Amino acid sequence: MTTFTDPSSRNFFWHGHTGGDGFGYSAQRGPSGSTIYDRCPALLDVFTRVTSKEVREALQNNGRRVFNHPYRLVFMHGCCAATGDLCTAFGIPREQVDVTKYTNKRKVPARAFIGAKDITDEYWGYELAAKRYHHSFRVFFRHWMVFDTVSFALQRGKSPYDPNDSLDSGEEYPSGKVRDPLDESFVVYGATDLRRLGGMP
Repeated sequence: MTTFTDPSSRNFFWHGHTGGDGFGYSAQRGPSGSTIYDRCPALLDVFTRVTSKEVREALQNNGRRVFNHPYRLVFMHGCCAATGDLCTAFGIPREQVDVTKYTNKRKVPARAFIGAKDITDEYWGYELAAKRYHHSFRVFFRHWMVFDTVSFALQRGKSPYDPNDSLDSGEEYPSGKVRDPLDESFVVYGATDLRRLGGMP
């Protein structure tokens, strides 16, 4: 947890197993026998590597509105991460407001959390599908890096390939470029209009 608690640590991206109360390896299996578990309320009870409680205690984010070490942007790419208290463990209230709610009313820096509200539609089955899906990560981060809002960047990642979007990306096919969008259940909590540092608001 040393890296988490470093004062300079304010952003976190995770790609792997998650739940509302933790993230990391899970030995749970779904009915098909696959390693993709399917019971959101009971996620990661035994096999999690990092629990939301551990994150909360390490960062001393124990308040309801006042947090000792809030993160600015957290993107948890995995199942059900937006269903529990993982966002507040990182110092991001489970709400949807705008930046001014933080900066003008609460007088604190704005922050945002991205997580899924359901089992995500992953593409682990074969390489080409995984490539098409991961183009959508590229689209999200490209829009984020040019100071689009986190909600707009996420929506672009959740949308099909758009040839009119100069920042879009996809696998080349005879009929044109194709990518598989990010799962529809991803949501933004915190400041939904947050932008990369240096952008406005």
